[in-house]
Amino acid sequence: MKYFYLFCHVALPVIVPIIIFLLMQQGSIPKRLNNLFSLDSRESLIKQRLFWLCLIVPATLFFSFGVVTWSGYKIDLTQSGISTFWNISTFPLALLSAAIPLGVVVASFHSTQQTAEQIREAHVKNKLDTYYLHRTEFFKHFERHGEVNYLGVLSGEFMPHPLLYNNCSPGDPRDGIPKRNEKYFTEIDSSFQSAATFLNALFLDEYSEKVFNIYLCNACVAVHNISRLLGLPEIYRDMAGKSLLVQPPYKSGQEVTQYLTVGTTAAEIVAAFRYARDFYVNLGAFYGHEIPELAPHLSYLGSGGKVFTLPGWSNVAKFKDDLLSNYVELHGFKVTKPSEIIPAEQGLNSR
Repeated sequence: MKYFYLFCHVALPVIVPIIIFLLMQQGSIPKRLNNLFSLDSRESLIKQRLFWLCLIVPATLFFSFGVVTWSGYKIDLTQSGISTFWNISTFPLALLSAAIPLGVVVASFHSTQQTAEQIREAHVKNKLDTYYLHRTEFFKHFERHGEVNYLGVLSGEFMPHPLLYNNCSPGDPRDGIPKRNEKYFTEIDSSFQSAATFLNALFLDEYSEKVFNIYLCNACVAVHNISRLLGLPEIYRDMAGKSLLVQPPYKSGQEVTQYLTVGTTAAEIVAAFRYARDFYVNLGAFYGHEIPELAPHLSYLGSGGKVFTLPGWSNVAKFKDDLLSNYVELHGFKVTKPSEIIPAEQGLNSR
């Protein structure tokens, strides 16, 4: 029985405050225990349950053992009575004094945790600042480039699409300056190589059915793909109003295929390619990406007047005439007039 009483005097002053604190909370038992014995750096020390527990438990132990110690004594507020109190209350007072070091330890842990949290928040803020500074400089980089007219058929404004930055350097702002999306730049490099190869085939050969297919199914598709990758509305939106939407005859078991030309003249597709190329060079300069040079036999596509003298310069005009007079009438192709085209692609998709 004596051991039971000793257990009650030791355990109840500890268990009862814990139970009361747990009942004052909401949620599962594990969550309540975690909230009780953990420190929240976002709240002040006075709101920490663990801190109050470190003060209350020594006080309850003081009264628990004090009841035993003071049994048989009466209150005597004289010098003799106070001296007797000090003599018989040594152990209860020692238990009560434990509240001071325990409170100091909890306060120290809480202060350390708050300092660590402040350092972490400052670190995150610095990374956020560097991220948005990098993003701001990205758009300012293009503001320094004025509008350029290409072959009198396309005005390049060099205004980056809002989603272009995310595609070039995806990442969480809290991680600071994001890394360059190498896969994205590699895809654009490859698309330019394909477009240049098909355009070269278009302009070097005399007009034929092969040239017809190269222009419609390869060259135009490659240039439009570049315009979507770079988010150039001057090509995928504005020039669509000057283009032809061509649909070959439907074949059973196959999906309906449609091809959109890049304007209706050779000057328009060359202008689109040159604008996209200049825009990409500007983009690569910001990210430190070395743009692959066009092969020597393809360099004329990027600048100069050599393209006007090639035997296939008139192929695009012949394509249009052949399309309307031959492929539509004899092969069942469908062509949507430029005025009826509504661009389906209104912007760059986030990658």
